[in-house]
Amino acid sequence: MFAAIVAARGDDADARFRSGLAAFNEGAYERAQSVWTPLAAAGDARSLTSLGFMVYSGRGSTIDRARAAELFARAADQGEPTAQLFLALMYFKADGLPANPPLALMWVELALSGGQPDAFLWRDAIIQESTAAQRDEGWSLLAKWRETHGKPAGTNSGK
Repeated sequence: MFAAIVAARGDDADARFRSGLAAFNEGAYERAQSVWTPLAAAGDARSLTSLGFMVYSGRGSTIDRARAAELFARAADQGEPTAQLFLALMYFKADGLPANPPLALMWVELALSGGQPDAFLWRDAIIQESTAAQRDEGWSLLAKWRETHGKPAGTNSGK
């Protein structure tokens, strides 16, 4: 019975998220924001990422890179690959966050392992622009993140 209730709530949240996505795709940013805000407040990673993109790009709000980074970080910490890629790029390009190649590498690796399709190309760029010491620090941060988040360290092809 409990599993059915949890599944129904999950289905409802998914339906609400998708209605926000439909509104966003129609350019109805205010409506998308009104749908995603309560979901994000409840911790929904997709809604956090979507709201982060809205404030990152200025769709339905003013551009606020610091707020976008906060939203992306909350979603990325839950394992949301698109948010992880946004954080990687923000650290890599010093776009709203201070340049930090080791963190950029950690986040892009997580995005890649989470299936984010654009992460592969960015991973190569981040690796090429990083020093050996920065790469080593990035691999160390990645291992620590996986350890604290209960993800297997696995192997990475960058070492």
